[in-house]
Amino acid sequence: MLIGLDVALGHVQWPDNNRLNDALEFAAPQPHLTAIGYIQVQLWIGLREMTRHHADEVIVPASSGEKILALWKNAEGFTDRHKALNTLMINWLERCAQHDWMLIPDATPLVKVS
Repeated sequence: MLIGLDVALGHVQWPDNNRLNDALEFAAPQPHLTAIGYIQVQLWIGLREMTRHHADEVIVPASSGEKILALWKNAEGFTDRHKALNTLMINWLERCAQHDWMLIPDATPLVKVS
């Protein structure tokens, strides 16, 4: 989506909560990070997009969500688009936090972020 490609989602096999938790553990930020890393950016943008297209409720552990939100708040955008993406993701993560880390579907496609 970030590069303008639209992927057919009819045959996507979404992960269950166990697989999702495994992915979150595997891609957990290293303790020395003070801002979000590129692996976490890709994973969490993917989770945001997944919730836009996936009808089932998706819940992540609060510890994972809170850590990512804190790191994302420390991220610096180097371009206007990067800053807009950071703002969009921080706002989305804050809404998810308010819903006990249920990932809230957001209808705004990332290609509209400018």
